[in-house]
Amino acid sequence: MKREVWNERFTFHCLRCDHVWSILYEVRRYTGSGGQEWLVYCRDGRPVRVPHLDGSCVSCGGLRVKVLPKRPETEAGSAPRRLAPAPKAADRSEAV
Repeated sequence: MKREVWNERFTFHCLRCDHVWSILYEVRRYTGSGGQEWLVYCRDGRPVRVPHLDGSCVSCGGLRVKVLPKRPETEAGSAPRRLAPAPKAADRSEAV
């Protein structure tokens, strides 16, 4: 049996009270001898339910919680890339 382990952060949003929070999970992928794969999500070394199922808000206890899309992470120590500002309306009219 083959095992891979990595950390994955999930960000949640409560649609009731608008609270946003994130939780870091340890994800373990197991591959059996027949090629079947399965994932186990853990917190504090213990298996837990899949993060996107049956969530409740840590602030108000509300059950209308959604998982936010993952954002790309930057490398440690590097600043996030900034996009160049859009040209001003006057600049665009001169270029035409």
